[in-house]
Amino acid sequence: MIAVITADIINSTQNQDWQKAIKPSLNQFGKSPIDWSIYRGDSIQVRIENPADALTIATRLKASIRQLSKLDIRIAIGIGDETLKTASVTQNMGTAYINSGRLLEDLPQNLAIKTDWQDLDLGLNAGFNLYNTLCEQWTTGMSQYVHTKLLYPNASQEELSKKLNTTQSNVSRVLSRANYNALQQYLNYYHELINSKL
Repeated sequence: MIAVITADIINSTQNQDWQKAIKPSLNQFGKSPIDWSIYRGDSIQVRIENPADALTIATRLKASIRQLSKLDIRIAIGIGDETLKTASVTQNMGTAYINSGRLLEDLPQNLAIKTDWQDLDLGLNAGFNLYNTLCEQWTTGMSQYVHTKLLYPNASQEELSKKLNTTQSNVSRVLSRANYNALQQYLNYYHELINSKL
């Protein structure tokens, strides 16, 4: 079982710098084109070895893009098998790719999941309604702080303040306004839930 993220950028023509913003995160997940690819101009596909990491990776991609004014990202997470792995992620086959690709075509919100477990999909997608509401409240500045915290999850606020060139109190204030603790609790819940299914 693997996870596949298929995504497209909302309003990509309004800011051509989005690839520069998202590629550092993509490069941390693997190498292009075997693990991730940007195709059709503003679409992305990412292969994720451990499905329990998919929501954290999706959140990092969202925080990367939302640092740019007027941009957002639609993300479909598919979990399933992989029957063919090639040198290009966009040529791979399996239910993980089918689940992700078909879901993006009819995405009900900016983030959704499709797996082989309908009961799991129902519960998670209900939770994603709240997740989407939370993320859509992020300003470009909040997105930068959330992205940095996700990039360095074990860093203290003092350490994050140095990376962000600000004060510890400002890190605390911005992460609080971004509801980061609630976000992290949901990421942990997703991680544990998926692991229990695998």
